[in-house]
Amino acid sequence: MDAKVKEEERQKLKAIVRVLHSNCEDLELEITARICVRELINIADCNVCATMLVDGSRIEILAERGFTERYGKIVGKADMQLIEYVVDTGQAIFTTDARSSPVLSNLGLQYMVSSLICTPVILNGDVKGIIYVDSVEKNAFEEGDMELTKLLANEISVAFERSLQQSQIQDALTKDTVTGCFNRRKFDQDIITEIANAKECGRHLSLVMVDIEWFTVHNRHPKQHTRDKLLQELAHLLINNLRPYDIVYRYDRNRFAVLMVDTNKSGASSACMRLEKIIGQEQLIEKKVDQLDRLAAINLAVALFHLDANSGEELVQTAEAVLYKAKHLAGSQVCVFGMP
Repeated sequence: MDAKVKEEERQKLKAIVRVLHSNCEDLELEITARICVRELINIADCNVCATMLVDGSRIEILAERGFTERYGKIVGKADMQLIEYVVDTGQAIFTTDARSSPVLSNLGLQYMVSSLICTPVILNGDVKGIIYVDSVEKNAFEEGDMELTKLLANEISVAFERSLQQSQIQDALTKDTVTGCFNRRKFDQDIITEIANAKECGRHLSLVMVDIEWFTVHNRHPKQHTRDKLLQELAHLLINNLRPYDIVYRYDRNRFAVLMVDTNKSGASSACMRLEKIIGQEQLIEKKVDQLDRLAAINLAVALFHLDANSGEELVQTAEAVLYKAKHLAGSQVCVFGMP
């Protein structure tokens, strides 16, 4: 083994060690991905390099060099047949002459790529990511480069697993166990962030509060499973009838909050009117004709950052004051009937 080959092997070993080190708890998946791209760029004679996260049909580029400039920000595996093939088969692709490759000839390569490595990152039997490297030059890569991407893919899979575990832990900390929407802890974090963003960008931020007022039924309160059912169905209705970027939280036991970014008071009020109509039409729990068996009333209130309040705390207080008036002065806005 000559000096040049020895140096190349040492560089490859150093790359692997760095990625192994990146798996310590204080580094995130994106950082691990960036390290992989950096080391592959340093070692392989490539024009384009990228690490991607695969989530079902969705593709997220974690780190790249030259990939988005050439291919754009692909959003699904079907947007690039080569990626779709590797995800669906779990098979790596390695070639130093792409135009003569039987596999690649059917995948519609759009650019003059000659040498290519596309390696799946596999976790628990499923393809969770892709390492992609290419060059316009023939014979740009060696078998050792392919082996290196496999080793890096193995290390990234460890980072993926850790990221998944952290995501599950985060969900446990920020999701409400009954409704599945975000909880009060998450709301308290997000409202600070969104207020800061609204101040910086000069945007509107609306807060919608949705309050459930429980009634006694034949001198007794509704059973807990009935309450939970209504909460679950109301959360589902809110999430599915608002914009994808309107975030729904279970604010407390009987109340939901919705943060509507870049939405003025008129827009938020229109959304509330639409929700009131839908809630009234849905009759979330089986309707009973006898008005004495009314289970709950649902009230909605809107407050706008800058117009009604200058802080998150004031925004909540304003919305709560509107709810109080709706409940005690103007009467309930939407009635829900049901059996206990």
